[in-house]
Amino acid sequence: MQLPKSIKLGHFDIKIKELEPELAASNNEEGSFHCNTRTIYIDRDIIEKGGPDLVCCLIHELFHASFYKNNLNHHSSEEDLVNSFSND
Repeated sequence: MQLPKSIKLGHFDIKIKELEPELAASNNEEGSFHCNTRTIYIDRDIIEKGGPDLVCCLIHELFHASFYKNNLNHHSSEEDLVNSFSND
């Protein structure tokens, strides 16, 4: 499956990059969001598999990006979370 090189999330441009499977396995992750570089990394094996696993992984990481972008934290209300995620 061909992923875009970036996704617009509100005023953020989030880059999307492949993560080498060996590195993903050593960190026990399928994907990650790095706020300093506004980059989502997804395990290349997940990208190649495509389908629901890739979609779920990408959405999961976009929620992390939204959480960061909207300055949410563990004190944020359910309504704050839901509004932020739905608006993004």
